[in-house]
Amino acid sequence: FDQWVDLKILYKRHYRKEPKGGLQACVERLGLTFEGRAHDGLIDSRNTAAIVLHMARGSMLFGSFTFRRPTRGLDKNGYAFGSKQSRAMKRKSPESLGKEQDESKESKRS
Repeated sequence: FDQWVDLKILYKRHYRKEPKGGLQACVERLGLTFEGRAHDGLIDSRNTAAIVLHMARGSMLFGSFTFRRPTRGLDKNGYAFGSKQSRAMKRKSPESLGKEQDESKESKRS
């Protein structure tokens, strides 16, 4: 589970609309019925799946959407791609990381 799809990004790209107003508004904007109580984990998952199915099945207006690759994921250090931490780790060379670790060990010994 180190890669995933950011549905908000794909929703905006496919429907050419900002996913505003929360999950319920997004579901209803597509002409679907929001099922259950908002902010219930299982119910929100089902309603999210309804959006995904709507995108994949397509419509006369928008056509079908093909999910080709994840939009988000984790780098080898466990940080989200593109996050401040991930970019900071990329900028640091392996040599500087080694020095920081050595300094950290020395300060703990003192």
